[in-house]
Parts: sequence; structure tokens; C-alpha cells
Amino acid sequence: MKPTLESLEDVLQNILRPLSNRGKDVICRRYGIFLVKNVAEKSRAETLESIGKSYGITRERVRQLEADSFRRIVAVKRDSRFLPWVKLLDRLFKERGGVIAERILFEEPLIAWGNTKTTAGIRQGYCLTFLLRLSDKFIRRKEDDSFQAHWTSDLSRAEHVARALRDVARRLEDATPVSEEEAVHILKKQLGENVSFSVARAYLALSKKIAKNKWNDYGHVSSALIRPRGMKDGAYVVLARMQTPLHFSQIAHQIQDVFADRRIHTQTVHNELIKDPRFVLVGRGLYALAEWGYEPGFVKDIIARVIKDRGACAKEMIVAEVLKRRQVKENTIFMNLNNKKLFRCLSNGTYTLVE
Repeated sequence: MKPTLESLEDVLQNILRPLSNRGKDVICRRYGIFLVKNVAEKSRAETLESIGKSYGITRERVRQLEADSFRRIVAVKRDSRFLPWVKLLDRLFKERGGVIAERILFEEPLIAWGNTKTTAGIRQGYCLTFLLRLSDKFIRRKEDDSFQAHWTSDLSRAEHVARALRDVARRLEDATPVSEEEAVHILKKQLGENVSFSVARAYLALSKKIAKNKWNDYGHVSSALIRPRGMKDGAYVVLARMQTPLHFSQIAHQIQDVFADRRIHTQTVHNELIKDPRFVLVGRGLYALAEWGYEPGFVKDIIARVIKDRGACAKEMIVAEVLKRRQVKENTIFMNLNNKKLFRCLSNGTYTLVE
């Protein structure tokens, strides 16, 4: 049997043949099969309530019709053309470690060359979902706060993977994002086995607490480095990745890459960063992260802190210390040192604070 989308749809049509017109309509609408004509119709699977309204019946009655339809097609599932598809699913689940996220059925070209951006990919997803529902060998686990909806051929395996993913999520919660290779290594360690790289990566995609950013770094979804929630988070991501102070115009340009779907205004970035304690203005328009050790304040405030910490200092020492904390010209430091209301030059050439 050549596994094609068209051959699967033929098998499913044959399976639904014993049903009444209404029974077939309910099944097709509940599972989205044979209904998708274009990409805009990707959400064709309907709720019990939606179907009930169209027939003028309750959702419970629709549920009864669905259950009755499945009872009627039990015998047909033994059709010789149906069994090879179950074997194909068996092989697919073995290749992917026994657990598959439901969205993968739509996103990867398993039997149709396409994904959720193509009509074929959407049709494939709905047909495979229905095929899994027909078979008694596979179990669907609903989406919850921690995991995506997924299917498994081995419930104990799915539970084992879920426990390992919870452990990985806890480990990443307060950690710096890691590379894909490191995330896979951590998961393998939690699983206690050496699964393939592709299987481990597919497992990671099951978790709603673990995600990867556009640079393919993995971390906890609460991290601004993984899921920046606004422009300031975007700026934090840019600086954390660059590890060097940047002008706000450069930050704005790179934030645009993070939020490709929205327009970023350069001046707005400057106005927002100057109010956020995570950022420190360290030069003319230059911002750094406070966590790098930069202190807030003007150049005169930095000079005052240096003298307060070290006592009377030579001009050269003050310049060196200020330049560690600010990216300014030496003349800017000299101009601030000449502020006689704040600083006093002693007879030995050192500077101290005005009492």
C-alpha cells in the first residue's frame, strides 16, 4: 500500500458508508474530514454545540449520534484496507518514541506533502486524527496547563515522558536559556535513556512550559529571553544576547526582528528603557543591563560614588573607574569634576567631595 492522503480518504469514505446521512454529517463535522477546501478553513472541526444548533437539537443528542455512529462502524474497521493504516500508525509511533503531539499530524508531511499552511496538510491532520480515534490502539491525552494535546500508543511511556518534561521545566525555570543540544541532553538525563535526538526534540515540543525562541535557545516560557511579552522584554533579549551596551536606535532595529508583526518606533524605545530599572543609560543614547554591574545615575553621581567608596582619588583613578561604568569621553568626566559645588581638588591634586 502506498500511503497517500487520497488513499486514506478513500478508506475513510468506505468506513463511513454504513452511516445515515445525518450520522455521516455529524462525524465529518466533528472531525473535520472531507470538509476542508482551502487553507482558510483550517478550523473545520466543530463543537457539539455548533452541530446541535444547525440541527435544532441539544449537544447531548449530538454526542449520542456520534457514539451511535462509532458503534455502527466497528465491523467495518476490520476492512482489509483499514488494517495497513493501523500498521503505518504503529510504525510512526515507534519512530517517534510512542508519543506524538496532535499538531504534528497537521504540521509535518507524514502522508501529504504539506503542513498547516497548505490544504493538503490540514486534510492530512484531520484524517489522521480520525484514524487514531477509530483505532483501539491509541489514546488521546487532552491539552492542559502543562502539555499540548497528544496521542500515545503506550500510556506508561507517555507518563514517563511527562514526568521527565516536568523535571526539565523546573530546572529551566530560573536558568539562563540553553542550546537545543543542551536541552536534549538534559531531557535524556531525566528520562534515564539515550533516545534519538529527533525523538527528544519532539518530546520537548509536547511541553507548554518549555519553549524555544527565534534563535533556537530553549528555556522556561516565563523567561523574557524565551517569550518576550513586550518591547522592553524585547530590548532585554537583544542586550542579553549581544552582551554589550547598544545605542537605543540599534536596540530598536533588533527588536523589530523579535516582533516582526508590529512596528517599533525608535524614540519610543528610548522613552521606555530610561524608565525601566533593568536598563542603565551608560553613554549618549547607550543602554546596558543593570545586571552587568552598571549603576544608575549621571556621570557626576558615578564620580561621587567612586570618591565615597575610595576616599580622595587622583584624577586618573576617577577617570578609570568612571570609564568602567560609563561609555563617555574623558572630557565629560573632567567637566563634571570641575563642578565646585560637588567636588574639591586638594593641594596634592586628589579630589574629594564637598562637605
